[in-house]
Amino acid sequence: MRIVQLKANNFKRLVAVEITPDGDLVLLSGKNDAGKSSVLDAIWAALGGAAACPVKPIREGTEKGEVRLVLDNGLVVERTFTAKGTYLKVTADDGAKQYTKPQDMLDALVGKIAFDPLAFARKKPKEQIEELLKVVDIGIDLEQHELERRALYDKRADANRDVKRLEGALAGQPHYDDAPAALVSAGDLAGELTAAEKSNAERLRTVKRIGQIEDQIRELRTEQESLTEQLAKHAELIDVGILKARLATVEVDNEKVRANERYDELAGGLKGARAAAAHLDADLKAHDEKKEEALGRAEFPVPGLSFNDEGVLYNGIPFAQCSSSEQLKVAVAIAMTANPDLRVIQIREGSLLDRESLDVIAELAGANDYQVWAEVVDESGNLGVVIEDGYIAHAPAPAEETVG
Repeated sequence: MRIVQLKANNFKRLVAVEITPDGDLVLLSGKNDAGKSSVLDAIWAALGGAAACPVKPIREGTEKGEVRLVLDNGLVVERTFTAKGTYLKVTADDGAKQYTKPQDMLDALVGKIAFDPLAFARKKPKEQIEELLKVVDIGIDLEQHELERRALYDKRADANRDVKRLEGALAGQPHYDDAPAALVSAGDLAGELTAAEKSNAERLRTVKRIGQIEDQIRELRTEQESLTEQLAKHAELIDVGILKARLATVEVDNEKVRANERYDELAGGLKGARAAAAHLDADLKAHDEKKEEALGRAEFPVPGLSFNDEGVLYNGIPFAQCSSSEQLKVAVAIAMTANPDLRVIQIREGSLLDRESLDVIAELAGANDYQVWAEVVDESGNLGVVIEDGYIAHAPAPAEETVG
């Protein structure tokens, strides 16, 4: 859909204008504050709904403003502004059909009519990404994706901190190869030593007693046999030196065992922390790959167009570093994608464009069947549709060439 007629009365700075656009590029020229921007605002206010209407749509000193658009598919859009509010009427078939929910119908047809290619080119990289995502569906919610990525990133940072902490602790933790396999109770070992000393003393007393009663062996046979049985219970001499040596080193040995247990505990913790960090590395990589795959599937309006976390890219080059011609072509292509049904694009600061750039825009509009409305500051009085004090001071003849 294109605009074939625009009428506006008492809208913002406009008193009464009627424009029947001819060609793909409609130039709105005149001095500053003549009403050029009001023409573009009138288009957007008529189509975009209450949210798109200016705060003060009615021209100062009047009570009612009106905007009427005729589209090339037969739709007629009429919006009236009064002190009480705004009223919309949409008809078709020369007024035979009137829509009961006109704004819903327009919302279904109208894209981003306010998309301005020059404004896009001047936006910051992050803002350009936001504008681009309004017209390109990459299949994922980037905001949610970034929140999930931040959570994974924070978890991985925590895991890596655990790795560093455990690595430091393990590096300062001694380990003894000659330590016993387990802790030894000093009390048990002392008890064993006491029992051994007692046993040895008992054995010595028994041997001495035997020597004293050798002469009485016949008479004391019974006692000898009893003592012999008692001696049998202590048949071997226990080496208490070994037990004393072990008792002397038991605390040192136990400290080594405790150190080794702590070493093994830290080593196990480090292994687990490294595994957790590696797992989160893999999760983070998979999360980023999901975004890359989504971007790879996305159908961008211009071949070579993409974006990363820093901003919009064209053939791998940041948009801000592209040539002015490339920026203009890309921005116009995005604007066209944003308006697939209502094939109208606005450019508010066309004075920033040279004649060659205007020719490029006219060529792109003609090749893709779009209509571009551009305002330019010009005081010659003969460029395009000339707006002066809210009226049309000059309009080109239908066959007149405006650019090229």
